Amino acid sequence: MTVWSYPLCTVLDVHDGDTVKVDIDHGMGIWSRGVLVRLVGVAARELRDPGGPEARDHLAGLLPVGAQVHVDSHGWDKYAGRILGVIFLPVGGTAQEEMVASGYAAIWKDGRGKQPQPPWPRP
Repeated sequence: MTVWSYPLCTVLDVHDGDTVKVDIDHGMGIWSRGVLVRLVGVAARELRDPGGPEARDHLAGLLPVGAQVHVDSHGWDKYAGRILGVIFLPVGGTAQEEMVASGYAAIWKDGRGKQPQPPWPRP
């Protein structure tokens, strides 16, 4: 799978436990504004489900508005308008690793089939 690397991204908003909105600075004054990044390889609970708001809040704590992050895009998500990506945290590691380790997301390698849900309440 081809990966496009964007080392200069600014967090604008955390939509839910696995989707983040960023501005991407391509350099030389070229920007992609308000890009939705779906965390590739994981699934968090939906906002309407128990634990969904808590997953969003945890991710927002990892990626506060204005944070500078690195995003590796793995292409378009199956839902229009989002890219599948890995978000590297400012303190090291990835958002995916931290969300799974903390119990707010479950591994969903290929994004196909029934979406897994992390247990709730968290262990």
